[in-house]
Amino acid sequence: MAALLLASAIFSGTAMSQQQSSPRTDRVTYIHLAWSGRAFIVRGDTGQEYWVAHDDFAAELQRIKATKGAVLYSREKPNEDPPAVVVDNFKLIVALGLPITLSPSIHPHAAESTR
Repeated sequence: MAALLLASAIFSGTAMSQQQSSPRTDRVTYIHLAWSGRAFIVRGDTGQEYWVAHDDFAAELQRIKATKGAVLYSREKPNEDPPAVVVDNFKLIVALGLPITLSPSIHPHAAESTR
């Protein structure tokens, strides 16, 4: 039920966090979910930026979980209902119990690639 409320809040554009404490910034990974199903990643530990395909997204989340990391999240067209592939990717984040915070803005490199 809590995961459903969180998903509802984030998909409606309401900022909500399930973090119990502030994670170290080197353990925060920025994830931008694009309508295509791809995800733009910025790793807090290295600053590396890259896109992952929908099929590789679960492995990326496992890496975050293994490092006890957290997610700073945004998505394409936040004021519109997302397609099923975006919902599926978001559910993967929630299912792993990763701490998640809604980003106040979309990373400029993610925005450039999703236009």
